[in-house]
Amino acid sequence: MSTAQRDLDKVIADYQRDGAAVVRGLIDPKWIERMRLAIDEMIASPPPMLLAKDGGVQGSFMSRWNDTVQEFSRISHLVDLAASAMASKSVRFFYDQLFVREPNSHGTTPLHQDLSYWPLTGRQIVSIWVPFDHVSPDSGVVSYVKGSHNWDTLYRSAPFSAGDPVVDQPMPVLEDPERVIAENEVLAWELAPGDVLMHAPTTLHFAQRNSTGDRRREAVAFRYLGDDVRWLNRPGHFLGMSYFRECLPPFAFADGDIPRHDELFPLLRSN
Repeated sequence: MSTAQRDLDKVIADYQRDGAAVVRGLIDPKWIERMRLAIDEMIASPPPMLLAKDGGVQGSFMSRWNDTVQEFSRISHLVDLAASAMASKSVRFFYDQLFVREPNSHGTTPLHQDLSYWPLTGRQIVSIWVPFDHVSPDSGVVSYVKGSHNWDTLYRSAPFSAGDPVVDQPMPVLEDPERVIAENEVLAWELAPGDVLMHAPTTLHFAQRNSTGDRRREAVAFRYLGDDVRWLNRPGHFLGMSYFRECLPPFAFADGDIPRHDELFPLLRSN
């Protein structure tokens, strides 16, 4: 067995046990530079669905409007990692999110699980978070409650900002998030450009504000789907919002459908 395969096996074991893992040096520096330039271009000339938020910018489905982001989302290193993490023969792209936090900005990310916001069911889902700067807890790296993906509880989605609506979902509320963080082991890595994080859809995670005075935090999260994923019209899911419906091509799925949509959710690898 090669050293690279042993390293990958350890990463996958960490991911399965903890619900999150770090992969060092996965992304080639040329891609880091290309993505930095693409992000600068999008900030200078914002595409649809890129919005100023909490002292930075945030956007979804950037790969629909930027060819570099789309090409990057499909590179073999990311698709191979997604397939291994999900133990899936197929890999379908779900969507991407761009997160930029300027130095000394006040935006934070509350403790939450991604799956609460998504119209999906299944365990073969992975998010791969790719930073393009040096990041640490004080600049807002994503931090994870270790093992929370195995708690067998899907909590109600939490508002991300003060003005966000509170969604009535038939799931329990995550009571006292600060206590949950304090009483459990938290995984929070320092990352260099080229490193990536990955996490499961039910792993509880959060991010602090970027309190550094000189470092922008730029990152894109790519979401991938595997063999067992099916559509579930969960109350309050983000794709039901009029804002997304107006910006995206038409789609309609019944509960239990495979989310087949070549334009919106392209199949990157078949089984």
